Amino acid sequence: MRGAPARLVPVLAAAILSLVLVALPLGAPRAEGAAGPPSAAALTAELASSTPNLRMQAAEAQKLAAPVPPGAFAAARQAMQAGAAGERFRDSVRTEQEAIYVLAGNPSLAAQVQARLGSQAPPGLPSVLGALQAVFTLGDVTAPPPHFIFPYNSALPVATLESYYQRAAAEYGLDWRYLAAINFLESHFDRDTRVSPAGAQGPMQFEPSTWAEYGDGGNIHDPHDAIYAAARYLSAMGAPGDYTQAILRYNDDDNYLAAVRDLAAAIGVDGLWLERLYYWSTYG
Repeated sequence: MRGAPARLVPVLAAAILSLVLVALPLGAPRAEGAAGPPSAAALTAELASSTPNLRMQAAEAQKLAAPVPPGAFAAARQAMQAGAAGERFRDSVRTEQEAIYVLAGNPSLAAQVQARLGSQAPPGLPSVLGALQAVFTLGDVTAPPPHFIFPYNSALPVATLESYYQRAAAEYGLDWRYLAAINFLESHFDRDTRVSPAGAQGPMQFEPSTWAEYGDGGNIHDPHDAIYAAARYLSAMGAPGDYTQAILRYNDDDNYLAAVRDLAAAIGVDGLWLERLYYWSTYG
């Protein structure tokens, strides 16, 4: 490693793969792998409809999050409708995640399905598949299914995190999508709170010695402070002029670099990927 603030590569791989390999907790509602892998036709049908469905469900949830109408009954009714709309959206994200993981673990099937999809493919899908394949290679695994291990509400709201990425990136002249990708890979948006053997910790996985230099007196476990520290570090390591060098200084592994780049690219193509990633591997 080249002085990276993140955990050593094998430990990082284990943390990333906790998003797909750790056993389900009690009470998690989804069962995986029971019916065998879906066919190319089924995957094509699922992914052809997933983006329009998600956009519609996201719009519905946003509409129901509008100001509460007057009256206790009307307010309670809207709250129930909003909760149901959010649950539908999250379940659709997870169903799509399962299909995407199947493709990421089977490149020949992925090529077949993408050819069938044509213009109906979710925008940014090739980049997401590339990122997952890099993660699988980093962890030396083949075609793992997703496991839904994190309570969905165990992270700050996605809109809050996005505001942190954008403000920190603007201050240091960066593309905020790189910060989002790193936050997802390092801790699933601070849902994975483990400390590495080397002491790397917090939402962006800094070692204390690196935090002392780039943390600007903040709290290593605070998402706001950690995101700003990551922006500060990437800037010091050469970004935005040389994102390759900066990301490799964050973690010296070509697969990590590929995963960060591909996830940032996917979010750039379609901002809905940030919300998808936010709910990936969650339950509730």
